[in-house]
Amino acid sequence: MASDDDILSRILKWEGGYASSPQDPAGPTNAGITIAQWSTFTGKPADADTIKNLTRTQVMDFYRDNFLQRPGVRSIKNPAVRGAYVNMLVQSGPVQATKAFQTALKGSFQVSVPLDGVLGPFTVASINAVGDPDLLIEAASCALLDALKGSPVFSAFGRSWTRRLADFLPKDLKGVCPGTFQ
Repeated sequence: MASDDDILSRILKWEGGYASSPQDPAGPTNAGITIAQWSTFTGKPADADTIKNLTRTQVMDFYRDNFLQRPGVRSIKNPAVRGAYVNMLVQSGPVQATKAFQTALKGSFQVSVPLDGVLGPFTVASINAVGDPDLLIEAASCALLDALKGSPVFSAFGRSWTRRLADFLPKDLKGVCPGTFQ
């Protein structure tokens, strides 16, 4: 993963296009963006047509500003690690994504980082100091997947969540959670 655009393109492949389902309490979405999120992002009211007609450039700008430019994220030096983190950030939110990486730092690298879900300076420095970024990505992916298994909708979405995490894994796995991503 070489650039922010590469990271976003890979994430957007999983977010999909326009969807409007009466069962979705968020209402219509496009590339995972809701009416409320787009309204907040632009500072203007949006509606279903606005969401339906978002361009790729608008979607990329939204994800770049809301996820890649978040405090701490820009400071993650390794592009593959940053890509895996941002994918988890989009998929599960900032607290779960950060706790997954903190759990990996603690469990696989014996770093005394708090499991507080905050991507602060110590967590970022610890991520950047890791000598085996592939192991970090794999261990964080396993940690997030373990957390997601507790979701009441895991039976419906677990397979796609697992495949999405696997898309950001390194080629050569270390066997942190054997059989999960093969």
